[in-house]
Amino acid sequence: MRLYFFMKKMKKFLLSVLVACASLSAFAQDNAVADTAKHHHRHHRHHRNGVVFEGNDKNPKVSLYGFVRNYFTYDSHTEQTVCGGLFNTLPYDENLNLRGEDLNAQPSAQWMAFTTRLGINLQGPKLNEICTMSGKVEMDFCGYGTYSYVLRLRQAFMRLSWQKNMLTLGQTWHPMFNSDMMPGCAALATGSPFQPFNRSPQIRHDVRFGKDNGWRWTTDLLWMLQYTPVGPDKDGLGAGSTANIKFLNNSCIPDLYFGLDHTGKKTIVGVGADLTSLKPRTTREEKINYEGKDTVCTVKSKDRVTAISPMFYFQYKPSSKFKLMAKAVYGQNSAHLNMPSGYGLTKVNEETGECEYTPLRLFSTWINPVWTSVSKNSGNITKISFFAGFQKNFGAKEGMVEEYVKYTALQHKGGKTLDNCFRLCPTYTYTIKCFDLAVEYELTGATYGKEEKDNEGLWLGRAVEEDRNTVVNHRACVMVKYNFK
Repeated sequence: MRLYFFMKKMKKFLLSVLVACASLSAFAQDNAVADTAKHHHRHHRHHRNGVVFEGNDKNPKVSLYGFVRNYFTYDSHTEQTVCGGLFNTLPYDENLNLRGEDLNAQPSAQWMAFTTRLGINLQGPKLNEICTMSGKVEMDFCGYGTYSYVLRLRQAFMRLSWQKNMLTLGQTWHPMFNSDMMPGCAALATGSPFQPFNRSPQIRHDVRFGKDNGWRWTTDLLWMLQYTPVGPDKDGLGAGSTANIKFLNNSCIPDLYFGLDHTGKKTIVGVGADLTSLKPRTTREEKINYEGKDTVCTVKSKDRVTAISPMFYFQYKPSSKFKLMAKAVYGQNSAHLNMPSGYGLTKVNEETGECEYTPLRLFSTWINPVWTSVSKNSGNITKISFFAGFQKNFGAKEGMVEEYVKYTALQHKGGKTLDNCFRLCPTYTYTIKCFDLAVEYELTGATYGKEEKDNEGLWLGRAVEEDRNTVVNHRACVMVKYNFK
């Protein structure tokens, strides 16, 4: 009995410490509006026995949630990955030795638990008679280093909700990810790079209108943090490639998103567009005449590259037993969405040092039917998902003299470049109360070829028609997860 009371006090103490730490960050999304509340409830419907601090007219209601998650993965080929190898994107191109052996056809396996997650939901109190406050702070251990795991902030923002308007301030999912339509994959990549993947600090406004408030217009201003744009690693010409938030910050124009969607009884249909305007360099070298002598002066640069990435998405859900999701994106300079993209240098003014750029283009699409059944006797849930994705690299509209890209899959300057990639991913998930078991097979292929040039010998960022080769990775994944709320 003493042990019971001791454990109960320890739970409240630990939660108090977490709330105190989280208050130093921003707040985030929770159950402010009915559709979000329903989605959140479905996502956590098997969580029980959570620690809850009831709110009042001055303080919010605080609830703790999360899960302990373990992954086992096996890969047949070397992959481009992050997060300790769990977040995989595409297999590397073949690396043949003198005997014709592919040195990248190297299998690997691992067992990891650092994607375990801990979150705090905040709800209320009312700001006034017509405005409700809510929030979220969410963390995991995906900050990965040698022999160590680092606590990482996933989401942290507050939300103000009126009857038809909603204002979100802080870090959460990018609208191009669209958390209302998350692929049913068990893997940490959640369909990436075919699915845009990004969480960023933002100021987002949603307004609902029309019959039953079924229409929604979204305006979002975003700044990068973890998922960053790419650019030159120094201001001088001939610089290498790097990923850094400075290219957006120096631009002084945030990443912009505009979207319109409609939610019906069985369908969700939406369109949107992401606009980025980056400043690759802050200085340039201009030739001037100073005191009668020709010299070179370092001046401020006004170089800029702007790109628009439109999106279309669709969901059909006739019942709780089946839903079909699909999305298509025409990406331009979409590296910040975790896609193999970027931009290249097309022209340089030798007198002023001014540069012109062109974005790399791609088309990415996926479709994902999901079947769900609930046992009448036990309440256990069986879910079967089949994810299929395809992506095509269209390269640049103009020839490039210098390229800045994120992934080594896009190797320019005479190397190989990505032509297309695909993924087939069936997933079986079985849920018993708070316990999830998922078994997944992921077939990911990537076709590479020598990069094409135009008539002037400039690189086009896409593969030639002949001499292509395709590499394939077979990934087997087993996930076990214990949920709590």
